[in-house]
Amino acid sequence: MKLKLKTFGLVVVLTMAASAVAASGAQAAAKFMTQEGAAKNVNAELVGQAVNIFHSFTVEDEKKATKKLVCETATFATSGEIGFPREEVTLLPTYGKCKFNGVANVTADLNGCDYDLLNNIFAGGAWHGDLSLTCPVGKSIQFTISIEGKVACTLTVLPKEKVAGVTIENIATTGVPPTGGDLLVKTKNVGFEAIYDPEILNGCTTFGTGKGTAAYEGETTLQAKHLGNLVDLTME
Repeated sequence: MKLKLKTFGLVVVLTMAASAVAASGAQAAAKFMTQEGAAKNVNAELVGQAVNIFHSFTVEDEKKATKKLVCETATFATSGEIGFPREEVTLLPTYGKCKFNGVANVTADLNGCDYDLLNNIFAGGAWHGDLSLTCPVGKSIQFTISIEGKVACTLTVLPKEKVAGVTIENIATTGVPPTGGDLLVKTKNVGFEAIYDPEILNGCTTFGTGKGTAAYEGETTLQAKHLGNLVDLTME
């Protein structure tokens, strides 16, 4: 009987501990929130643009050789207005004025791909989460590098789910007239997978055909618009 009581007590303690962990995990979930005046969580379109640093993919092959593809412009948007609050948002990217290893003639084909932004925990004054690259079946983001009018090589960034390396901070608005808040989204060393497909032309000869990694980095100011007007956007 004594052994049974101890065993029962252990089960109770373990059950309570497991419940506490589950509750802690649930409380850690972050949500994107909007507000217009006194109205909370109005529907809104999210729009973002690169700030502070250019967005880039640092590509690395099996021999640890690296090159960087840098895009001077990067914008992001939801597909119209969406409902709030929500834990995850889907953003459609565009990239422009891209250079690969100093070569300026680069075109970006998004092929219907988008980013899913998901937050997990709060630490160090910012929310930390994951970034997923999702694409239609058989599609990827493809950058084509041309030299002297000829295709020299391609960089293909492959779909991948929930890659760590994202932080989100609540910041003062950058809009005019001011609202109350925007979000600063930072991606650093987000490790996507990539395929390199070079031909023997100057500027694209380091990589052999095969798979490697593409570490994504950039900073984006994300704003919310309701019926075309800026509204507060926060992470809570």
